[in-house]
Order: sequence, then C-alpha cells, then structure tokens
Amino acid sequence: MSKRIMLIDAYNVIHLIPCFADLLDVSLERARDALVHRCTMWKQSRRDITDFWIVFDGKSEFAGQSSGSTVSGVLSIFTITGQTADEKIIEIIEYGDYNAAQYTVVSNDNFVINNSKSLGAKVISVQQFQSEAFRVNVGTSSGVLQETDKKISSRDAKDINDWLSKELGL
Repeated sequence: MSKRIMLIDAYNVIHLIPCFADLLDVSLERARDALVHRCTMWKQSRRDITDFWIVFDGKSEFAGQSSGSTVSGVLSIFTITGQTADEKIIEIIEYGDYNAAQYTVVSNDNFVINNSKSLGAKVISVQQFQSEAFRVNVGTSSGVLQETDKKISSRDAKDINDWLSKELGL
C-alpha cells in the first residue's frame, strides 16, 4: 500500500468542532491534545490512511511540545514564527517528499482548499472530518475499535473527552 497522509489544518478544525472549541475555555493545550487524541483513535481504525500530520500555527517552544513530535503515530507540526499553518500545509504538499495525490487535506479555509486542490491533493471539509472521526467507537467490549453509523451528541462527546483527559492525565 502506498503512503496516504491526512494533513490537518489544526486550528481550523479546533475552532469549528464544538467539543474541541469548548476546550479552548480550559486551555489551548487541552484543545490541541484532544485533537491529537481523536486522530490517534481514528488512525487505529483507518487502513487507508498511514499517517496523520496535524499542522499548528506557532513557534514550537511555546507550544508545550516540540515541532515534529509524534504521539501514537500522529505527527504534530508547529510552524516557525512568521509562517502560518496554511502556508506550511501548502509547502508540505508542494515541496514535501510525497506526491501531492498522497495527501488528504482537512480544512474549510479557502486558501488551503484552493491551493491544495491545484497542487493535486484531495481535500475534505472539517464537517466531513468530524463526521468520520467521531464514528469511531472507542468503548467496545472487545477492546477493538469499530466504526458505527450512530452519532453522539455534543454533550456525550464532551463527557467522553473529559473522561479521557482525566484518565490520560491531560
């Protein structure tokens, strides 16, 4: 199987998905950690995506972790000062080690969408990402991740995130 990379416009996703946006009231780091955690859970159930790369705006030494850090196979990339995540995503697609067609970009930002498509990357909306990422059922009796068509409420999603944050010490 060839490499398939989910390239995520982090703050675009965090601000548009309620369970992540709600965590901004606690701290930016909690919202970032919740997105990384959700991606690790989704990565375990996806056979077609080999890597998740989450691109954050901001200088790495202020981000609480170093740029290029990996948690359970999910890579967090922090831009350097003066560079936006939007610019970094386009740079990765245009000048990275992989063919543009190997990237699936998650964003609702028109600059990111238009440039990613023009370079040959696939693009999905934040809403499509949310729909797919939150179909993963993490509470199975077998301990194996399964997908379901059942939707959970925002309140249930928040309860799950709160419980996971407590259990993981985040």
